[in-house]
Formats: sequence, structure tokens, C-alpha cells
Amino acid sequence: MSTGVSGGAAADVVVVGAGIVGAACARALARAGTRVTVLDRGAAASATSAHGEGNLLVSDKGPGPELDLALVSLRRWTVLAGELADELGPRFPSVEHEPKGASWSWPPSRGWRACASSPRASGRPASRPSR
Repeated sequence: MSTGVSGGAAADVVVVGAGIVGAACARALARAGTRVTVLDRGAAASATSAHGEGNLLVSDKGPGPELDLALVSLRRWTVLAGELADELGPRFPSVEHEPKGASWSWPPSRGWRACASSPRASGRPASRPSR
């Protein structure tokens, strides 16, 4: 994978944009044996991808396709962070991967079980806070 115009090498695919989406597409294609050239007007991941918050938010999603995709993405990112560190080596900046949780509050009248059942019903872990 290269950023910019390659030195005369033929490419099977040209990806325009070296942000998170373009880089992910180029990586997948290159891993499948496709010759890829990536074009971007600036440095890789230096525009929108570099300035976004980049969270994989799971706690705000109810059961359904959006939550399913978020959970797959969260599991995939955990694997991908390690793969990229191995592929890119120590000279490349580390890939940030910091799993975080969420804190929920619930009206006491609804009780702890009602609070815990909401995230659990959609596959998210829940535990009772210590007092």
C-alpha cells in the first residue's frame, strides 16, 4: 500500500482517500493480493479521521442491527489493533485502543433488576455498582 502516486507500478485498484475508510479498504484489498495505490491530498489519516473522536459506542444502542454491528466492530477493533501493530512495526505511531465502559443511573423506583436487564438484554455486560 502506498500513499501518493506510485513510481510507475501498475495498480489493480486506486483508492482515493487515505482516511480510516480508504485505508481499511486498501488494506483489505492488499491482503487479498490486489495491487493497490492510495491517493490522498495530504498525509494518511490527517484530515477527518485524525480529528474525530473515534469511539465505538455500544451503550446507547438498543437490540437490533445497529447494536449487532457495533458489537462486531468492537470485537474486530480489538483484533485489528494488534494486527496493525505487528504489520506496521515499532516506527509507526501506535494505534489507540482503549476499551471503556459506561455508567448508567436508574430511578430507584424502577429497581436494580430493571436497570441491569436493559443492557444485558442486548448483550452488554452489566454489574451492580458498589455502595
